[in-house]
Amino acid sequence: MSARHGYQPKAGPRPNPPNQGGGGKTLLQKAVETAAALLPDDNANPKDRLGIKKVPLSLFPMVALVYGALAFMEGARKYGEFNWRNKPVKRRVYLEAILRHTLQALAGEDIDEDTVIRDDAGNVTFPGIPHEAKIIACAAIILDANESGCLIDDRFEKDETASVMKRFTAGDYHEAAAKITRTPARTLDEVRKG
Repeated sequence: MSARHGYQPKAGPRPNPPNQGGGGKTLLQKAVETAAALLPDDNANPKDRLGIKKVPLSLFPMVALVYGALAFMEGARKYGEFNWRNKPVKRRVYLEAILRHTLQALAGEDIDEDTVIRDDAGNVTFPGIPHEAKIIACAAIILDANESGCLIDDRFEKDETASVMKRFTAGDYHEAAAKITRTPARTLDEVRKG
């Protein structure tokens, strides 16, 4: 738990996580409601009208799910499945891992060498996992641990990094972003029709 939310970091599940706002809704619940409000509701089918009010899971790239699962498989082999739910974890440990994997990927290293498996003769039996997959897994652990009440928010108070980044972002960023033409993905029916 974070001191910036009026809590001191400590181990163990927290009785009132700071991500619960008014009405007992979590940030995740509020995000789902917001996303549902953005989706069109003009289809007459009653199942569709209710279905669009649920989490739009099909918007998450399934390739990322597969790569994330590979990273979790490797983590389960080393640390045990869902180990972050058994004992609270520190947010900074996973944020720092995300930074390391990001820097390694930016430096041109595609595969995390620690995940390549070789047999006794030195032949590769498993080609390894991309750094981006490890980033997905670390972010997922932070989110899951937070929702499970097992996240220790050990970030430092009064860090000005976010405000410095905003200061050095181009002044016309929001105006330029508003002008971007968004190209929707086509459904299989649209592709078949040509």
